[in-house]
Amino acid sequence: MDCLDDRPPFAASPSGAARPKKPSFFLKSSSFHHHQPPAKEIYKVGNGCPLPSPGVASPKPLWKQPCEDPPLAGSEIYTSAANALRRSSSYRSGRAAAARWPPKVVLYSTSLRGVRRTYEDCCAVRNILRGFRVAVDERDVSMDALLRRELQSRLGGGKAPVALPQVFIGERWVGGAEEIRLMFESGDLTKLLEGVARQDPRFVCRTCGGMRFVPCFGCSGSRKVFDEEEGQLRRCPDCNENGLVRCPDCC
Repeated sequence: MDCLDDRPPFAASPSGAARPKKPSFFLKSSSFHHHQPPAKEIYKVGNGCPLPSPGVASPKPLWKQPCEDPPLAGSEIYTSAANALRRSSSYRSGRAAAARWPPKVVLYSTSLRGVRRTYEDCCAVRNILRGFRVAVDERDVSMDALLRRELQSRLGGGKAPVALPQVFIGERWVGGAEEIRLMFESGDLTKLLEGVARQDPRFVCRTCGGMRFVPCFGCSGSRKVFDEEEGQLRRCPDCNENGLVRCPDCC
């Protein structure tokens, strides 16, 4: 017939090149000739939780299989795992875990220069501790009245005035300016500072600049926040009497 190609399917083209043949690996479609082997019998372990037989894929994921009781609850594996967790260090009390950390040096001082002798003693003790390259948690009682009450309670003096500075290593009271000078000259301070946390004396916190306090994030130092329910201003519960909070990066 006209307009029809009478050449066989695999005849050579007019240019002389043979037409491509059908690949030999196109034999069967894997999507129509795939047969899944039947799953074997499912057995139960523990308190009735079904699990697939060893080496055989389960027809359903484990999380879809019905299980009335917790898997392996009450079994020997569950009990041994629970006992191992109780014996681990992460299961111990917070006091025992905190004992592994080095003790912290705490210095109660003041930045006010109203009394020159007190201010100079604070600077002298601070420089002595920095010379040992130890990390010092300095707490300025003039910036927060809560720190002043904290120092009074640690010394057991009630509301009586306390001379500054005062140094603690962990929970142990070391002494004031005179005691620190005497121990520094005799070499006893070196023994006391063994094992405490270390820090480069040139370190300066980028957040507070070494002041240990920053303006309150809730009220921006104004000490007042707006209560939408009452429709009025109230005292900010986060900051101290100066509108400051302890630096979150170095304290």
